[in-house]
Formats: sequence, structure tokens, C-alpha cells
Amino acid sequence: MKNYSLTHLSDESLRRELSAAAATENEASANLLAHIAEFDFRKLYLPAAFPSMLDYCIRELHLSEEAAKKRIRVARTARECPGVFEALASGRVHLGGMVVLATYLSPENASELLTAAMHKSREEIERHVAARFPKLDVPARVTAIPAGPPAACGEVGSPGTVDVTVPGAESGSPGTVNLHARVSPRSAEAYAVQFTRSREADERFRRAQDLLGHQVATSDIAEVYDRAVKELLARLERTRCGATSRPRRAPRPAAGSRHVAADVRRAVWERDKGQCTYVSESGRRCEARRGLQYDHAREFARGGALSFFGARIGTKIMPVRSAEGSRAWGFESPRL
Repeated sequence: MKNYSLTHLSDESLRRELSAAAATENEASANLLAHIAEFDFRKLYLPAAFPSMLDYCIRELHLSEEAAKKRIRVARTARECPGVFEALASGRVHLGGMVVLATYLSPENASELLTAAMHKSREEIERHVAARFPKLDVPARVTAIPAGPPAACGEVGSPGTVDVTVPGAESGSPGTVNLHARVSPRSAEAYAVQFTRSREADERFRRAQDLLGHQVATSDIAEVYDRAVKELLARLERTRCGATSRPRRAPRPAAGSRHVAADVRRAVWERDKGQCTYVSESGRRCEARRGLQYDHAREFARGGALSFFGARIGTKIMPVRSAEGSRAWGFESPRL
């Protein structure tokens, strides 16, 4: 029996073997899809007493329904479009990205789309295909979700009548409703948003609509949402970043104070663009923008107040870091 404990590996060996394992998995996935594509094309599931390739994948290959649907869709597309198997095997495009691309790929545009999707996240690929193949905006709508079993997709009054998923993306089994929060690009400049809100939240939203009166049409849900987010964003930026239209120099804090003045917070936020400043040995900067925390250039317990005062008088801009991080100064993610 293979021992999967890797505690004996050095950090460098673990990194190297992880990369090799990922490459092996990519090749194995492409090989599996190539076999599915040919097996499906020959309809060999029929002599095996299965009514469809989906049933064969679920009952014979023991794939989950969602995994089987994704692989069959990509396999059928790959058989018609050159370069798909190679892109998967090399890791240039991952399976999730291929699921998004499958609806749009053709022998004529395969090379273009696969190149554009190279090493992109699924979200980035969704944005690209939305810009390349724009769709109409979804209608603004608030629908009450009935108690009991969920209504079937497409049934009048069900949330499933609002299509906010990218073509090719799995949204659950037939006859079910996907109620998960979802933001999907519809074009280069438009996004569809779907989420479920509580009765109390719905009442608050409708109260906001009433207070806006003649400024915003009752049916313009997106405008109310946008105004609410702008108000919240302005408040958060004032609190978190010290943002203001009339900046001024704050008074010098008392010795030993842990207070971070607004002018320092503004300077740090503008300098680091609200992003973690940790840089790996390979030169890659961490992209985290959440959970960041201000701190002294030097740990407070080690006399950080002096560095803090130096930042205040302009000798240097005070950096920030996470509560757990100490390897790099500037914005740093607590995950590091």
C-alpha cells in the first residue's frame, strides 16, 4: 500500500514534487477526456447496456454526475476543436476553464480562444467570453421563494427563470434550482447578479426604494443597489483608509500610542494600492486584498513607536502588515 505521508520531504522537494504531480494530473485528465470522446463517438455505451454516455460515466466509471457532465461536454468539444487536449495536458487551460469555453469553441476560433484563456482563472475566462460573446441583460426581478420543495427550472415564478450562469457552467441537476449567490458577466460592461435575501433585508431594500422617491424608478433595482454600495464604500474608505476630500495633518500622538493617524493610513493605502506587499523569493507579490492590517514599521513591543513617529514627520511612510505576518512590511495577508 502506498504511503501518502510526505512529512519526510524538504520544502524544496515538496514544491518540486507538487509541480510534477500537477503536471501528471493534467496529462491524465487529457487522456481520460480523449478516451471519453472516442468512446462516446462510437456509442460503445450501448453494447455495455447503458442508455447514454452520462450513465456510463456515473455507473461504470463512478464519476459524480457533475464531474461526468463537465468531462463529456469538454470531450465532445475537444474532438471537434484542435488544440483542446494539448492545452489541457500542458496545463495551459484548466478543466474549469474548458467548461466555460466549450459552448463557444469551434474549429475556426479554437486557437484564438485557447490562447486568450492561457493560465487564466475561471473568472477571467468568463469575463473574456462575455466580452467576446455578449448577452442581453437579465430583467430586474424580485421573486419570493415558496416553502417546500424547490420549483423546477423554467417554471413560472421560480428563481430558475433568471439565467445568470455562464453557458456551459453546471448549475445543478435537472429539475433543481441553483440558489447560490452568483455574479456572472453578460458582456464587457455588464454583470448579472443573483442572491437570496431575507424578509428583513427585503423590507430594508424596499424602504430604501421608497425614500429615494422620484429619483429612482421602482423597477430600477440595479440603481438602488449601486447607490447603496457607493455609500457603504465611501464610509468604509473613510474608516479603513482615512479617505477624505479635505485631508489635513493629524496631531502628533502621545508617546507609546498605537493609534494610526488618518494621514498615515491614506499614504500607505495609496502607496501599496490596498494590496499585500509580501514578495516571495521568486519575486512574486502576494495579491491578497482582504484581511490586511496596519502596524508599525518595527514591532510595537520592540520600540515601534519611534518608527511610527518617524512616519508621522515624513521621514518614511508607515507600512502595514497582518497580525500574524512578520516577514515583510506593507500590507500583508493574515494567511501568510
